[in-house]
Amino acid sequence: MATAYNLDNAIDAFFQESGTTATRQQCDDFALARGAPVKPVPIQGTFSYTVLAGASKIFQFRVASSVIDIELSRLASATHGELVPSCTYHGTIGSSQPLSIYEMNNLPGTPYILARDTSIPQPLDSAARQHKTVRDLAKSAPPLQSSDFPRPPDQPFPDSSPNHTTTPLPAVPESQTRSNPSSRNSPPPSPPSSPPSRHASPPS
Repeated sequence: MATAYNLDNAIDAFFQESGTTATRQQCDDFALARGAPVKPVPIQGTFSYTVLAGASKIFQFRVASSVIDIELSRLASATHGELVPSCTYHGTIGSSQPLSIYEMNNLPGTPYILARDTSIPQPLDSAARQHKTVRDLAKSAPPLQSSDFPRPPDQPFPDSSPNHTTTPLPAVPESQTRSNPSSRNSPPPSPPSSPPSRHASPPS
């Protein structure tokens, strides 16, 4: 028989197994100093401790082996828009085995882990189905636009608007695009000789 999930036991197990010197209270105090009163989310992850700060913010404290790629998170936000929460890195907490701190906006809706029906036996390929769902979601995303990637002012993106036209470069004769093997080692041609002078040289 499966053991009932206990929130406090799951949180205690995380701090014990992670080996961090950071405590649950220290994490709560960090989030409290930057938002409203905090409370842990009802289902905790294996590699993190997550709390709600009011209704709009989430703070997550993650082990070093499971940090969030901020650049990848930014690209996901650019691709999927409001379906992906914003993510800000706030350094670490704990002197030994520190936890990385992330702040995210709390999205509306029910988390997948709470929405799925776990009262029925899961098929053997359930993990593969979940992976396929993630891949299909990524494939269904609209293509990124150049405006999604800011660049320095001196490196502008080419104008891809429908009204933008470019002037084609003149064609280069084929004879000028191929080198003549027989002339590769030949000296360069001599400059043309000067035309003879119209005036006779003065007598010596």
